[in-house]
Amino acid sequence: MIQLYPDEKLAEIPSQNLPVILVVTRNSYLTEAAMTYSLNVAGRLNHRLLVAYINTMPFLWDAGSRSRRFALAVDDSVVLLRKCSQKKGVVVSHVKESGNPGRVVSRLCRIMKKIEFIIVDNGVRVEVVVSRSPVPVFNVDNFARM
Repeated sequence: MIQLYPDEKLAEIPSQNLPVILVVTRNSYLTEAAMTYSLNVAGRLNHRLLVAYINTMPFLWDAGSRSRRFALAVDDSVVLLRKCSQKKGVVVSHVKESGNPGRVVSRLCRIMKKIEFIIVDNGVRVEVVVSRSPVPVFNVDNFARM
């Protein structure tokens, strides 16, 4: 099940017609490079962001402590993301997913018809996302080195 968490203060802006930039991270937080780059691009292109936090090891036997820590860390990351997005005037939503990043991207692209392109954070293998994506994929690691 996919749960979208829109930013409450920016939800008043008619953002349903805006194209979407999907940002994918397998960590429970976005790197500073991914956050800065995606917010800048979304602001310049007048797009909204959908950030997918993917737990790649959801079935690791630890009585659910890893999943709880993942959820808490995502919530902390979203607070920082919302603060930065409000400064830039960008509408941001996020989803917490688990499993293979390629399959998650494929499913999100089928559900969200307005995804223009995907930004992949460090830690996600670009080849896995590209093989399942119907839209262009960009790796933040390449931009951070320039």
